[in-house]
Amino acid sequence: MNDVLRSHHINFDQNLMGSTNQHLDFMLEIEGRIEEGKLKCYINHINSHYVNYLKVEKSKIIGSSIDNIKDDFTNIYYKIINYFLENSTEDSMNIYMKKDDENFEIANLEDIKDEKCQLWQIKAYAFSRDIDFLKAFISVKDINKELYSVKEKCSVKDMKSYTDKIMNLSDIVSNLSHAWRQPLNSLNFSIINLMDEIDSETKNCRLMEEYYREIWQIIKNLSSEIEKFNTFFEMDYKKENFDIKKYLDLVFEILEEKIKREHITVDVITKEKISQYGSPNEFIQIMYCIFFDIIEHCKDELDIDNRKLMIQISTNNKKVFFDIKINYNADKYKEYKLYLNHLSMFSNIIHKRMEGTIDLINKGTENRLIIGFPLDI
Repeated sequence: MNDVLRSHHINFDQNLMGSTNQHLDFMLEIEGRIEEGKLKCYINHINSHYVNYLKVEKSKIIGSSIDNIKDDFTNIYYKIINYFLENSTEDSMNIYMKKDDENFEIANLEDIKDEKCQLWQIKAYAFSRDIDFLKAFISVKDINKELYSVKEKCSVKDMKSYTDKIMNLSDIVSNLSHAWRQPLNSLNFSIINLMDEIDSETKNCRLMEEYYREIWQIIKNLSSEIEKFNTFFEMDYKKENFDIKKYLDLVFEILEEKIKREHITVDVITKEKISQYGSPNEFIQIMYCIFFDIIEHCKDELDIDNRKLMIQISTNNKKVFFDIKINYNADKYKEYKLYLNHLSMFSNIIHKRMEGTIDLINKGTENRLIIGFPLDI
């Protein structure tokens, strides 16, 4: 019985050790004192994980100045202790730091989104203080693995949401019915005219031939429309060389009814024919979703006189770029900012699937979205 309990106890200890070692913090207690008009900081306590990282004996660190340890965070510790001494009402802080070249800086939201940025979370608590004396507990945590895990989960979720979005866009069905309505009416009239001519006593062969050709031309055009919309929903991304401008025009053709309904003006500028090797289906789908979001944004934020999209297509022989700019009255919309509801999803799809880039820029009156795809995916 004791052997069984001992075995379970050992397994429990091993499992506990394994779980706690996944994301160990650097933890220490620092004592700050004003000596001869200068701030001096000393280490009162430090955890074993931090000692192992520093590769020194714990007995040589306890009680010594933090200047004696070779650590990138030393200057930050000084700033934290100094902050608490100068702000007597503050007793805690939580900051995120990034390493820029050789120095640490406070990270912002964009740094957290950047997969290449190395980030640390620093928590500090002041628990004993006087005018020229302070003790603080500080923990430093490398959060890059956690952020990567969260980003990967978000990426998987975005991929699924994107696929669901493609397969369940009722707006596409609405555009399809719009594209078919007028041709079907014309087809109906042509068939009626042909039947009337066949039943007539005169039977004008030239006129019947004309109606017959008209009917088949309408059917051919409708078949072409079906193929265009089928391209949008096709999830088998076969790669081929395709004309960028041709397939971008197809995106706007699919969006035609929505563009008219929301009073959007689209101006596409390109100086040359650009071909890309990749999946035209995938290109159409992502560009449709992006422009759908842009149109929704314009509808919500701008009046009908300020909804003009200027799209410049260019290439540097390695990538093709789409510079999408919103033209609006800057005097009327002084605080205007461009944003997309699904920017994170688009970024994941373009980065992961298409090896491209997407950058949202809001600088003064410069509000634009720049999308880049490699010419050979």
